[in-house]
Amino acid sequence: AGLAHTYERTWARNAVLRTRWDEVVETLEAVGIRALALKGMALLETVYDDPGTRPMADLDVLVPGDDFERARATLVRAGWTAADGPDAAANAYRGYTHLTRGGAVLDLHRELASYPRVAGIVRIDHDALWMRAQRLPRGGFRLAAEDQLLHLALHLVLGSEFGRLLNFV
Repeated sequence: AGLAHTYERTWARNAVLRTRWDEVVETLEAVGIRALALKGMALLETVYDDPGTRPMADLDVLVPGDDFERARATLVRAGWTAADGPDAAANAYRGYTHLTRGGAVLDLHRELASYPRVAGIVRIDHDALWMRAQRLPRGGFRLAAEDQLLHLALHLVLGSEFGRLLNFV
């Protein structure tokens, strides 16, 4: 019963997040901004056959850096609410912002590796990432497979200050 309940909750949560992803893509593409799914949504759309088997807490979306402020403003006009609160300055420094809508959290990113502790060491060619990006069937984009793997590894190690990595050791 516990596993079935977890599956059902995951499936329902992912249904909401998929709907919000579709809305984000439609909203941003209407003003000429590309949206690229990171982590959960990208994996859900390309790796997992069943949306109930891939838990997600939020949407992570990358937009071209030059379009970041316009994307944020466009999403706020479309009903998303800024949710950074006291972390706004820190999140801006890290290259993303939190938005919420209808129970969903969106982390809107302008870059992939804006971790202050590795500034100047880890450099990502975002133009090349966008050139290799692949269209998703639902709309929007995802990283090319090799870029996706590298991003997941980078996020696992740097995004959690090595904490999550210990779970794999």
